[in-house]
Amino acid sequence: MKKVTFFLPLLMLFGFLLTACETNEPKVPDSVRQSIKGNYSGQVNFISSGNNRDTLRTAALASVNDKEIVIDRVPVAPMIDTIFGSGTASTAGINTLPMKIKYTMYGANQAYFPMQFEIEDFNFTVNYGGAVHNVVVAFEKPAFDNMVFYFPGKGQIELEARTARIALDGDDIQMLGNKIKPNRRFSFRFPAIFKK
Repeated sequence: MKKVTFFLPLLMLFGFLLTACETNEPKVPDSVRQSIKGNYSGQVNFISSGNNRDTLRTAALASVNDKEIVIDRVPVAPMIDTIFGSGTASTAGINTLPMKIKYTMYGANQAYFPMQFEIEDFNFTVNYGGAVHNVVVAFEKPAFDNMVFYFPGKGQIELEARTARIALDGDDIQMLGNKIKPNRRFSFRFPAIFKK
């Protein structure tokens, strides 16, 4: 009898844990996971925030596999010119950079599927003022208003990436035209829409 009273609470605990681990989240159908793969074309917008708001649109291609989205060219010239001064990107020959995005797709409904993502940092060098400078651009972690969405019925991917940190030679920067202004914050967004 003692064995039964000892094992019964353990059995109940095990059953509770199994029930707690179950999820009512909708699953992503395998057909949707397969349909997202392929080649896309579209445009990437560059939007700078601050006193001088600007938008630039660039045509781009993207390829998608089951884990990653690779965009062939994202316009970074305005970002470089904002940091170092007008014309620097052209002189350095860096107008666009490829963007790699790792994603995880979640079930939502049949119209769209949200995708949590992680963007590889931009890491590049710029020759300026007789010196070589290393620039690293990190991106924000996904939130509700900057996620990736896949619309299987349209064969369309929509995303928005935002810069979280820009470092110049290892130090965080908040500058405009190469004049450091610690209290002035600027940021950049990269909204994009791609269709198969």
